[in-house]
Amino acid sequence: MTWMLISFFAYMVLILVVGVIAGRKTSGSMESFYLGDRKVGAWVTAISASASSESGWLVLGCVAMGYIYGVAGYWITVGCVLGFAFNWFFFAERIRRRSAEYGAITVPEFLERATGDTTKLVRLVGVLIIFVLMFTYVAAQLTAAGVALQAMFSWPYWVGVLIGAAVTIFYTTVGGYRAVSWTDLLQGLLMAAALVVLPLLTFLHLGGFDEVEQKVRARPAQTIYVLQGFVDGEHETVRLEVGRPQTVASDARQAELGVRDVEGKEQLYYEIDDVETPLPQADGVTYFDPGVIGGEGRLELKSTSKLVGGDAFFSLMGGMAGIILLGWIIEMLGIGLGYPGSPHVVARFMAAKSKKEIMRGRFIALSWAVLAETGAVSMGILGRALLPDLADPQAGLLEAANFFLPPVLVGLIIAAVFAALRSTADSQLLVASSAVVRDLCERVLGISMNEARAMRVSRIVVLALGVAAVFLALSENRFIFWFVLFSWAGLGASFAPALILAVYWKRLSAAGVVAGMVTGFLATVVWKLYVREAVTAAGGPDIYELVPAFFLSLAAVVVFSLAFPRRTA
Repeated sequence: MTWMLISFFAYMVLILVVGVIAGRKTSGSMESFYLGDRKVGAWVTAISASASSESGWLVLGCVAMGYIYGVAGYWITVGCVLGFAFNWFFFAERIRRRSAEYGAITVPEFLERATGDTTKLVRLVGVLIIFVLMFTYVAAQLTAAGVALQAMFSWPYWVGVLIGAAVTIFYTTVGGYRAVSWTDLLQGLLMAAALVVLPLLTFLHLGGFDEVEQKVRARPAQTIYVLQGFVDGEHETVRLEVGRPQTVASDARQAELGVRDVEGKEQLYYEIDDVETPLPQADGVTYFDPGVIGGEGRLELKSTSKLVGGDAFFSLMGGMAGIILLGWIIEMLGIGLGYPGSPHVVARFMAAKSKKEIMRGRFIALSWAVLAETGAVSMGILGRALLPDLADPQAGLLEAANFFLPPVLVGLIIAAVFAALRSTADSQLLVASSAVVRDLCERVLGISMNEARAMRVSRIVVLALGVAAVFLALSENRFIFWFVLFSWAGLGASFAPALILAVYWKRLSAAGVVAGMVTGFLATVVWKLYVREAVTAAGGPDIYELVPAFFLSLAAVVVFSLAFPRRTA
């Protein structure tokens, strides 16, 4: 544990040093603070854009996808790589060149100038959407950091939140865009290395494809329930499945938790002194209260996963067929629609030095995407053979690191997971700050500021937003975790159609952009809250909210642009 902590904190110190050095390179202008003077090279642009777009879902969520769904999980790799390819081959250079021509620093400013809007409505609506989605997303990343370090080192939740926030806020405030992009370069390379090396070590250890297949086929399809919480101050993660009870101990007694089949339905229960009792319900959450065995604490049902097994695990169809399979493919490929609409990714293209750097960066970014995305899903697939009783599928990368590596390298893998969370939080913090200072204060409210004052205000806003996000994260509000699920969809649907048409369609108007942003945002929320579950309950496909929201937004942009054309001089 000592060497693990040393290597982890050594990496944190390295990130802080890079941030300080970057701060010295930042001049006293808004363009320098938010876009690095538009002089960023291919490697930094490509890797930082990649790392900031993926966040913790790559090293946690994609690994879980492979563990749960097997080979069918590679559909998400296809969707992400297609999103990368569109961005770099058809979008990046156009947005770089046009934003430089307009002198635009932010996405709302770019859309305003691309449409000739004089009402400030484009900028105001864009600012509101960015602020709501980005600010809460930052809090979600800090929440995830707290949970991650809690699980890794058994630290109190708030310690992980504060460590993640302190490091991120410091280098973002000091160095601005250069600090964010330089640190994301290091973090992106570390993420990719972990996702290449660990699957390779696992594959070699297992002895090849035949051995992997044999081990996985030996375990049928099953449903697992993951409960998490604290018992007598100790962090607990309990994995339950039918017929395989787990023992949870307090200082006083022990209880057996399990799942049983009751008339074809699975029911969670605990057993104390040979008395079986179904797990109680509280606020819609199934939980086990250790108080019944004399301890203190509570375990809550964190997730329910239906693990694919047998032949289906090694099939791209994952045992699905018909409309369910179609929905799965559409959902996985649809994830790529969000890339051109993520302001923190678009900012990387706007900051690139030249067309030459974009052309070089496209091959770097695509190589990173293929290696990292494929490696993450592969780690999950191999994890089913290496760690068949893994308590939480999202922990596959960390558990594999513990299996193979010495503590000092495990610390770096933990740092890689932590880096994935932070590489998104820092970019979103900077974009949210630019929306407040550049768009809201200077342009919408008309507050006059010279460059020196604007820089001071920018740093204060970054600090203030970061601190506010910390308080939101410390509340441990479950809404934060839920919000992450559609933040990517909300940003993609709100901005991607308008931004794509802004560089391809001369008839785009301010009315079309506003209609598209509002439609995309509302469609994401409505589909997530009301439509998606109703469709699946009726036997329809489970469609990710980004897909319908994106195309509804696109239709709104086109219809309103034609109905309310832009004014000409």
